[in-house]
Formats: sequence, C-alpha cells, structure tokens
Amino acid sequence: MGGLAVSERDIRSSIASSVRIAEVHEASVLDEIYAFRVRVWRASGGVASDAFPRGRWRDGDDKTARHWIAREPGGRLVAAARLTLHATLAEVPEAEEYLRYVSSLDGPIAAPARFVVCPSMRGGGLGRRLLAIQDETATSAGARFAVCQASPMMIRLLVSQGWRLLGVAATDPRFPGVPFQVATLDLATSRRAAA
Repeated sequence: MGGLAVSERDIRSSIASSVRIAEVHEASVLDEIYAFRVRVWRASGGVASDAFPRGRWRDGDDKTARHWIAREPGGRLVAAARLTLHATLAEVPEAEEYLRYVSSLDGPIAAPARFVVCPSMRGGGLGRRLLAIQDETATSAGARFAVCQASPMMIRLLVSQGWRLLGVAATDPRFPGVPFQVATLDLATSRRAAA
C-alpha cells in the first residue's frame, strides 16, 4: 500500500501560499521590519558579533523606500523587502559597487534591497512572490533596470528570475566572510520573456 510522500519543500510551499503580502507605510510596522532584519540575519549566521548593537537596522533610504511584509495567518512577520527608485545608477545606494562593473544603465533604476525571509519559510516560493512584486512595482514605475547585491542564499533565486551576476561586491565588515554578488536585471527583457 503506497502512501503519499510529502516533502519539506511541499509543506513550505503550502505554508508560503497562505502568507499574506502587503505594502506597508506605518512607522510602527517599519520599526518591526528594522528589528526583524537583524533577527533573521543573526539566525542565518555570518553576522559580526558587534554589528547592529541596537538590534535593528535602518538607513536613510528606508524613509523614501517602498516596503513589503509577509505575515503568516496568525500575524507573525516572516519576510520583508524594500525597493527604492533612482533616476540614474550614480544615485543608487552604494553606486560604486555597480559602477565597477557597468559604466551606466538607462534610468530609472530600481534597487531592491533588505530582502529578508525567516529561515523556516525559505524554499517555499515566498521569496519568489516578493521578488515578483518588486519587479512589477519597478516596471510600473518606469524602471528600465534593477540592481542589487545578493547574499549566497539569494543568488539562486535571482538567477532563476533572469538576474545576471556581474561579480563580487566589496566585503561588508558587518557580514565577514559573506561573498555578496553584484547583480542586475534588464526589466524590459524580463517582461518580454514573461509574456
């Protein structure tokens, strides 16, 4: 008598499909995101012991960014991501990382960042859903290209969605030993491929 084998990936996919994703603006929710980032980064390893001493991370770009969160049906925050839009590549945060590999890209430029998924939710498609929302938002805003710096955990997802890896980013002392990669996406090409 055969039974159905249910993989951990199937379970995560089922759970991830029940997660609600919403764009948020409220200061209290943004503060929750800033603390969530650090909790997930620490749980994932690779964070310097003296990094993020206040247990939260935000920067000046968070004020003007668009933010999304994903919550389980019970309300627990399980993922967050942000997107900023810039007229030129030189205006993107840490522009020097991208300018080492490309001299220019036609703007506007989208910069998805602070993409964080709690370890228990990885591999179920939640990251893919968040990335699709960011890409659709960037495209709707007229962005031609997107750029980001990807951790090793993020690289496979980005490549599967048409992103191109350009090379290694400068070492970030907050994440010693984590080889971030510089990546870019031609949003016009990815739109055509999806159609």
